[in-house]
Amino acid sequence: MKLFPYNDKMFVDSEHGSFTIVAKELYQIFKKMDVLGEVEDPNTVVIQPECLDTSRKSNRFVPYLACEYSRPTIFSKHHLNLYSPFILTISEFARQNILRGMNYDPNKIKSIHLGSNPNKWFRMQDIKKFPVFTYLTVNTSNDRSGYEYLIPAFNNFSH
Repeated sequence: MKLFPYNDKMFVDSEHGSFTIVAKELYQIFKKMDVLGEVEDPNTVVIQPECLDTSRKSNRFVPYLACEYSRPTIFSKHHLNLYSPFILTISEFARQNILRGMNYDPNKIKSIHLGSNPNKWFRMQDIKKFPVFTYLTVNTSNDRSGYEYLIPAFNNFSH
C-alpha cells in the first residue's frame, strides 16, 4: 500500500501552517519508509491533515483530524456519514470527542499522536524555570480551555 499526505501548500517552502507542517513531516516519513505514493495514483491512500473539511478528496481518502473540538461540526459529520471513511485523529481525546459527537463505528477511528521532531524542537538545557508559570491562550470554551486558570493568571499578569 502506498500513502500520500495531501496539503495544497506542502511544496511551498515559505508555508508553515500547522496542517502543512504535519503533511510535510508525513511526506518525509512515508518517503523514508518507502511507502510514498503518487497523489494521482488511484491506488494510493491520500491522508490529509485537516480540521473541519472532511469531504472526500480521492477514492481512497483518510482524513487525519488534527483538531480536538468538543463536538464535530454539522458539515464535518455530514461528510463523514456520507462515505464513512476510516479516520485518524491526533489524540485519544479527539477520538472520544468524535465518538461522543456522532454515531460512528469506533473500529473506524484510530488515534495517532503527532509527537515532535527533535531536529526542530531542541531540549532546553540549564534554563532557570520561572517560580510561577503564567500562560495566555486564545481558545474556545471546551473541556481543555483552562478558563478557570486563565482568568486569574491574566489578572495577576496584568498587575
